[in-house]
Amino acid sequence: MIAFAAARDHGARIAGAAAMNTVLPGVQPWSKLIADPRIWHFAFHAVPDLPETLVAGRERAYFEFFFNILAGNKAALTEDMRAALVKAYERPEALKAGFDWYRAFERDARHNAKVKPIDTPLFYLRGDADGREIGPYVEGLRAVGAQRLESRVIRNCGEYVPLEAPAQFSQVLRDLRARLETEA
Repeated sequence: MIAFAAARDHGARIAGAAAMNTVLPGVQPWSKLIADPRIWHFAFHAVPDLPETLVAGRERAYFEFFFNILAGNKAALTEDMRAALVKAYERPEALKAGFDWYRAFERDARHNAKVKPIDTPLFYLRGDADGREIGPYVEGLRAVGAQRLESRVIRNCGEYVPLEAPAQFSQVLRDLRARLETEA
């Protein structure tokens, strides 16, 4: 989401951006995805104070649910990685900041839905473990103005692409960088 925002609103400051495994607020298939009951956590996380109250002190159990449901290769998320990710949210202010991300989606959706030419090279990458096709995401990006857009799917990979398929992920970014350098 941050990479898309940088390309959309600050493109002159960057050479290119890579967005991965996310739906972008306001960019299709946004409305379809947030209506999917399997994406219940977007609405739950946006409720003021409630997620913090229910998750505080239970961070490991809560995040384990997401590690296990969103990873295509669960074994790639080692115990050390899982513990480090959970530890990052143990402080109340960190947990609140994580949920505040979701609380900003409505405002972000209004902003992102406004069509604006995006000339910055943009790369959209996703794993295929969730069964969603990449096409609607690519079409949505083009519809809001992405003009120099490439995409790729990493097979047998879920939400945690850099952790689940580090070699493939690194190669994709090296390929993207090489293409950007040849354009420069």
